[in-house]
Amino acid sequence: MLYKTISYGIVTALQQSTVQVGKLGIQMIVNTMGVSTTAAFNAVNRTDDFAIVPEQNIAHAMTAVMAQNKGAKEEQRVRVAFRVGNRIELIYGIIVGLLFFFLANPIMELFT
Repeated sequence: MLYKTISYGIVTALQQSTVQVGKLGIQMIVNTMGVSTTAAFNAVNRTDDFAIVPEQNIAHAMTAVMAQNKGAKEEQRVRVAFRVGNRIELIYGIIVGLLFFFLANPIMELFT
């Protein structure tokens, strides 16, 4: 059971750790560029988190649902969960993209 759990969760765990290690690397480089650059980078990072974190959590939920259905040998429900999850991701991405495009200044003012 532990092997199955790890085999289904390892991809998500690797993705999350890679994102965070990448952010740390970029932060180290940006910190050498001065206070104003660091402040701008952090402001943009906060707005990015508003867009990306829900997307990641939708993907994690999709992974859990698909893994449960695969374990129950319900291949059709795996496909349905994947399609529905991707639609949710797409709709959310479009909405957030439009909000950030048209409300860029007010959103940035939240963090500056």
